[in-house]
Amino acid sequence: EPLGKIDIWFRDQHVHKGTIIHKDIFYFLFSTPAKAELNPQIAEHVLEAKWLPANQLLKNSYYEDLIPVIKKALVAVQK
Repeated sequence: EPLGKIDIWFRDQHVHKGTIIHKDIFYFLFSTPAKAELNPQIAEHVLEAKWLPANQLLKNSYYEDLIPVIKKALVAVQK
C-alpha cells in the first residue's frame, strides 16, 4: 500500500525539452540492509543519493508536499 501519492506537472528540461509532463508519483516503504549501497541514476538525472537518520528526514526534505509522506513513513517504522 502506498504511503502517499503526489501529482505534479512540469516542463521537461532533458528528453522532450519544453514539453509539459504530468506525473503521478507513488511512495512506498521498504526495507534494505543497513549498509546497502546507493547508486544515483545519472541517466534519470538523479545525481546524488544518501542515507539519513530518521530524525533528520523532515528538515532535509526539499519538497513540502513530501512532509505528509515522510510523517506517515516515520509512524510506520515505529510500529
